[in-house]
This record gives sequence, structure tokens and C-alpha cells, in this order.
Amino acid sequence: MKRQKVQQLDKLFGAYLAEGKAPDRRVTEKAREALLNSAAEKEPVQEAEPLAAGNAGKTGSFGHMTRRRKRETVILAAVFGCAVLLVLWLFLAQAFTSKKIVLNWSQLNKVTNTASYEKKDFLPFVSEDSVNRYDEFGLNEESPYYDEYEGDIVLYYVQYESYGVEVDLLIESDGFQLEDLEDYADGSDDYETDELILYIDVNREKSQTYIYFEYDIYQYYMVIYTAEEPLLYDILEEVVKSF
Repeated sequence: MKRQKVQQLDKLFGAYLAEGKAPDRRVTEKAREALLNSAAEKEPVQEAEPLAAGNAGKTGSFGHMTRRRKRETVILAAVFGCAVLLVLWLFLAQAFTSKKIVLNWSQLNKVTNTASYEKKDFLPFVSEDSVNRYDEFGLNEESPYYDEYEGDIVLYYVQYESYGVEVDLLIESDGFQLEDLEDYADGSDDYETDELILYIDVNREKSQTYIYFEYDIYQYYMVIYTAEEPLLYDILEEVVKSF
């Protein structure tokens, strides 16, 4: 471009010389500089187009941001979906595990053939020599759950003595509940330890005390044939300390 401008300048002065008017050298040099400066001022600067470049940059950036947002949306949707599934699973698990099969005595069959009692892990407070009676019960064919739980022990009965007081004790296996025992957990008092919560209801007129508690997979229902507090304290202390 500079060469083209110089040729234009030479042509201009060539025409002037052709007319026989040779200008002074200083004038020629000043004119050459003036023309070059003028051409430089008028000539548009060929620079990168900022708008186009900006648009290209913005398009690339926007595309990157869009892809990132889509990826984040997919991740959030996946996390939310997993959370919903987890809550649903917990709800269903709770619903199924908390549902007990309610039985009545007509659906039970005594399966023990001996009156002897051997020490049980779930009865650490009952010694062998204190037991007067021991029975195990399973489901009979009248139960709608007989085929599913045939051969399983669903209920235990123990009659034993503690501190000279007779105690009747029924123990339900996990998942089963005897219909007649549904209200046992509504005791008027409760006693809590690190291992147990005992629900206690004392009937002074009958001189009987009803106890309900849970441990591991078992539910315990006790009838203690006394309402005397010192005796009750000793009997319950024996139960609590055994676990």
C-alpha cells in the first residue's frame, strides 16, 4: 500500500515537471511527507473486527456454558431421582417391616412335647430351676400364614418364680402379635434404662403388675402377681440387669 501511494506522488510531480515547473527540492520533500501523512490518516486501519471476534467468542462461550448447564441439569436430575427412590424405598421398607401379623389363639398350635426348660439367650433373667411351665407355639393350618411359616416358633410361654412371686411371661417372635396383647404397651408408667424401656401398669385391686418391653427381635409381656413395690423393684431389677 505504501508503494502505491509513492507512485501516486511521483505521478503528481511528474505532471508538474512536464509543465516545466520544477519545484524546489524542499518543497518536493514536504509535499511527499504531507501526502504520505494524509494518506495514512485517511487509510482505514485493517484490524481484526472486534465485533465479529466478540460474537465468535460469545458464541463459543455460550455454547460451552449451555453444555455445562445441560450437564449440571442431568446430574441434578439424577441426584434428585436417587433421593426420591431412596425415600420411597425407606417408606416401603418401614411399611413392610412395621406391619405385624396379628394372630389369635385358635391359629396357634403348641409344638413342645416336654415340660423341661433349657436356658434361652432371649430369657437371660429366667433360670432353669425357677421354671414351672414352658411352651412353644407355631401356626396351625387354620392360619392363612401356615404355608409360609410352617415349623416356625412364633410365641413362647414361660411361667416361673422370682423372689417367691409367680410370673407369667409371653414372648412374641418378630413380625407376629397376639391379638389379646395389643394394649399391653399402653402402660401408665415407664422405666427406661440403656437397654430397655419397660411399660408398667400396676393393678392394686388384683395385686397384679403388667409389664411390656422389647429386646432384639422379641416382645415381652409379663404378669407379675404382686403390686408390692419392694418386690416389684427386685423382680424388675433382675430383668433389667440380665441384658
